[in-house]
Amino acid sequence: MVGSGAFSLKGWTRHAGVALDRSTSDRWAPAFSAHHGPAYQSHVDFRFLPFDAVPFDAVRVGALKDGRIVVSGSAESVFTYPRHPYTRALLAAVPRLDAVMDVG
Repeated sequence: MVGSGAFSLKGWTRHAGVALDRSTSDRWAPAFSAHHGPAYQSHVDFRFLPFDAVPFDAVRVGALKDGRIVVSGSAESVFTYPRHPYTRALLAAVPRLDAVMDVG
């Protein structure tokens, strides 16, 4: 079994997607969590699309914080003009490939 927490890996297809199933363990949640049973969602599928498969202006994105949607909108508006402080913090945390690293 691959996975920890609320879900475990059911399967994956290279360059196509990942399937996760709800874990049978009820010990995945931290002690301070209000919910200690199995995850509510039974299955999650992630589908990978080629970058050019969907026009950028047609993509909608969102960000969750503490289980609530704090921002949603077109990818262009959220990434180009992030208004919510949490969105700005998330974007600032993304590693930049063009950043110069001093290993001195």
